[in-house]
Amino acid sequence: MPLSEENNVLSAFRGLPYSPKISIDRSTKGKPESSASLVEKFLLKLKIKAENPVKIISASWNDCLPKRFIGRASPRNVRMNILYVEAENPAVKQEILFSEREILKKIKLLKGCSNIKKIRFL
Repeated sequence: MPLSEENNVLSAFRGLPYSPKISIDRSTKGKPESSASLVEKFLLKLKIKAENPVKIISASWNDCLPKRFIGRASPRNVRMNILYVEAENPAVKQEILFSEREILKKIKLLKGCSNIKKIRFL
């Protein structure tokens, strides 16, 4: 039995109350881990993936838009659950505003985009 681990017998010998170990054993068994694997684990922990909402929306943007606006507007950014869309000109921006609810419904059905609450046109 290794002396580095606390157990009932060792605690009784010392005359101290037994308290179970609350720390978690390392998955690397004490060996250093490569920085590449640490970065990968860190990014997974933060849920930063290559597939962000803008890429998902961009991939199916033409399906979300009415046919007359295809090629005249494009998604640019998602911040604080707001999708920012760049319109070709102010006239297109004004016309596309009438279809905002329909577009938003279709976008919310996309995987990973259900949290988008509003669309703002630039």
